[in-house]
Amino acid sequence: MRTKKFVTTLLVVVASYVGGLTLITFAQGAYVRHQENAASSIEASYVDDEYSGARVTAISINESANELNPAMYGTFETQLFNAMPVDQNYMISPFSLRMALAMAASGASDVTREEILTALGIVDLGEFNQAAMDFIATSNANELVEINIANSIWFNHDFFGMDELDFSDEFRDIIVNYFAGVAPRINNTNGADIVNNWISYQTRDRINDVVTHDVVADSLALLVNAIYFKGDWATPFDKFDTMPDIFTDRDGIETSIDFMNKTRLFDFFENNYFQMLAKPYVDRNIRMYFVLPRTSERLPFNAFEDAIDYMNSTLVEFRVPHFRTESMHDNLVQIMQSMGMQRAFCDSTAEFFDMFTELPTSWPAYISDILQKTFIQIDEEGTEAAAVTVVSLRPQSLITHYPPPIQFFCDRPFIYFIRNDDTGDILFMGEFAFVE
Repeated sequence: MRTKKFVTTLLVVVASYVGGLTLITFAQGAYVRHQENAASSIEASYVDDEYSGARVTAISINESANELNPAMYGTFETQLFNAMPVDQNYMISPFSLRMALAMAASGASDVTREEILTALGIVDLGEFNQAAMDFIATSNANELVEINIANSIWFNHDFFGMDELDFSDEFRDIIVNYFAGVAPRINNTNGADIVNNWISYQTRDRINDVVTHDVVADSLALLVNAIYFKGDWATPFDKFDTMPDIFTDRDGIETSIDFMNKTRLFDFFENNYFQMLAKPYVDRNIRMYFVLPRTSERLPFNAFEDAIDYMNSTLVEFRVPHFRTESMHDNLVQIMQSMGMQRAFCDSTAEFFDMFTELPTSWPAYISDILQKTFIQIDEEGTEAAAVTVVSLRPQSLITHYPPPIQFFCDRPFIYFIRNDDTGDILFMGEFAFVE
């Protein structure tokens, strides 16, 4: 059982140009639950390499063991992968989504917390948070490629207008100490601009305008993860080798686009279901994997991860197009619900009391929305990618669940005064009793 793998898949890019699959991974490890390793039922054989004539290892999946059954690959990444569209290009970051929801879990309790952790595949939240702290520090210090992982929590003071209501000290400390996060207050007037400016800065202006004024006004708090990556290939493509060729999309439509070309030794894997090639960046710990399925059926994502251990250095004539993809995912609540995360989205059962101070027990907060916006671009020099996940929390609906408001209509004579509450001085006082 593999149980200590720390969110290696930063950004998953699937069906770019609706034809293949690419993913970027870190070579790190710690504290994410995975299913039983299927390697024991993967059979090895030897075939002649097409180019060099050498005998290289090829791995074929044992069909009798039914490794392609998605139920056997029920990890977070596979379930997220299975929920993605097949009729358009997209890019999603499991890493960013897991980070944002791990922050939410850090402010949750009881069943709500357990459902979040189970959906994310996190075995122990304390160990995960410690691993996250180390991972963020190591990644952000990488001098060979640019990686920025940033977290923030934003409290909307205008939602209740109560000075005593804020994030709890314990929750704020977890975000600051383990997630290297910041925890500022915002209001309805400037909150969207402030959060969007923070997102733009953290992603080098690749992700913009994620949060609207309505989102802020409807939220008691926002939990935000941002990740930015820019890396040069260890071996760049030669621009002189870039030339047009035909790309055939999933609908069979042929289009002439520019392809980059490189023939050299690559780490490579193939079986009856897919081919996979790895192209490293200059730090060698981060690689981009390109997957060419040999079937129209969607394969379980874990099959690709399991195959990494069986890749071999192979002479390959590699051809891939330039591409740029931007995506906005606004259906993540439904996707996480399908993974068993239920109570966090229910205004009557969510348990986020540990996240706030003085939150009335009759006004429990729940996750009302999850948004993720992503960007990726690859060319001859390397890759630039970014993702932002925003988790919005709000209390129960005032209209649906609260008693009718007390009526206070100044439609008869009333007294008024203006007071400095710090000093007790009455600055002005008066009475309105007649219409003038």
